[in-house]
Amino acid sequence: MKNLIFTTLSLATLMVSSCAFGVDGYKDLKFGMSKKQVFSKNICSFHEGESGLSGLDFYYCEDLPFGGKSAYAEIYFINDNLQRVLVTADPNSTEGLVTALRKKYGDVSSMSTQRELEDVDRYPNKSAFIAFDNNTVYIYFTSNENHNLDVFLLYTTPEYDVDIMMLQAKTLSDDL
Repeated sequence: MKNLIFTTLSLATLMVSSCAFGVDGYKDLKFGMSKKQVFSKNICSFHEGESGLSGLDFYYCEDLPFGGKSAYAEIYFINDNLQRVLVTADPNSTEGLVTALRKKYGDVSSMSTQRELEDVDRYPNKSAFIAFDNNTVYIYFTSNENHNLDVFLLYTTPEYDVDIMMLQAKTLSDDL
């Protein structure tokens, strides 16, 4: 696993661009789709999770076809509109994932520092990212307390974080 992040970093830093476009979803799941529309696609067997925030709905599955295997995935809806898709990726296929994302979405739009990326390999409980397509497609690298590396592919709307802050503010407004 060592040097995996460094090699990935080398591939990613070939060029950082500032593309003005963003993804519209993940495969057949388009951002803005309702839960009913998403579930009708039958891409995996989703189960409802608990988001803890009114207006945010979270679902997960453990059988999403990805890279020739079944992967864990999560989808997030804000007010019944699909906003985010997360898929676990095999840490051993990180270089291929970065190459495929660069081919599909162009050069890196932002990323963690080289030190942050290297620290994921070196230390427990560290994280770093590489982003594409105007920061709407991310690869997140995390190391846990046992130095195990996890890799997540995240597709998100540009508005997701702002929409979450608005939901949080709405939840708290009556208490202020």
